Amino acid sequence: MFIISLENKDVLKEKWTQEALHCLELLQNTFEDVANTVHHNDSIEMYTVGNDVVAAYLAQCLDYLESIKILYSYKRIDPALIITRSFFELALQLGYLIKNDDLIEEKGMFIRITRIHKEIYLMEEMEKKHGSNIEKPCLSEELRQEYSDYIAKETTPQAFLEAHHYLKRKTLKFKASDWRSATWYKLYSQKQGKTLSSYRNLCKELEWYDLKDSLLYDGFYNDMSQQAHGIKASDMSFSDGKKQVFKDSDDIASGGWQLMYCITIVANLINMLDESILSKEIDLAAKVVDRLEDIRVHYFKSDAIMKEYLKSKE
Repeated sequence: MFIISLENKDVLKEKWTQEALHCLELLQNTFEDVANTVHHNDSIEMYTVGNDVVAAYLAQCLDYLESIKILYSYKRIDPALIITRSFFELALQLGYLIKNDDLIEEKGMFIRITRIHKEIYLMEEMEKKHGSNIEKPCLSEELRQEYSDYIAKETTPQAFLEAHHYLKRKTLKFKASDWRSATWYKLYSQKQGKTLSSYRNLCKELEWYDLKDSLLYDGFYNDMSQQAHGIKASDMSFSDGKKQVFKDSDDIASGGWQLMYCITIVANLINMLDESILSKEIDLAAKVVDRLEDIRVHYFKSDAIMKEYLKSKE
């Protein structure tokens, strides 16, 4: 039986890490260029709430990609799973936000208003718990007053007022547990006559499938296993029957899956942005086609190295 040396195994690990880092850097730079192009599109006449919210989502997506890349550079692949999961879930929200051109503005309003109401609720809960021990015990009242003043302005957009009144009625009898679990996409979809209460529902709504025609959400959580929900102490070690053996913290085995999903997520978002009004008079697909092909080439190089590395562990 051929047994690969530790030195060769480490060489494979280093080769894969460098290839994966190069792939992530290309992916991040491509998506950043797309985000900037969309955000500064002069063909869109008005800078709206919807545009503003989309820009915030794009910026957070880029932050997640940067965080994943940093963890990869230190070979902390398993901890990166948590951020990859967050990136996937954020991308699903962004996809739903930009799915229909006519509804981007209204959804942007819902996001803003839902966050304000949740923030007021959380502040009130904090004030009840800590009372005068906190630095600004009336912060929730200040925010509530600022929000009320904005609603009372004559210049406040009608769409914002409609979203405000709908959410006010919808959340009138909300309990603490309701506010903790409230999401803008669930509240908004209920207004549209359906209930998208989970990320799996969002994924189905967006029709994001993998090459095997399986829902991307199902593949993601199946492939990432329990670690995609957070690293637990029990995941980091196992018993070989005699003693506790700790998992190699530098193991890269889950990195191939993460990289594949990061690429798939970005490609899906670029396709949706390309079809939306946000890229009006801009051919995003043509702008990034060569870069995406370059990313694909480097991914398959990393995948070949990963397969060799996994064989070395058998």
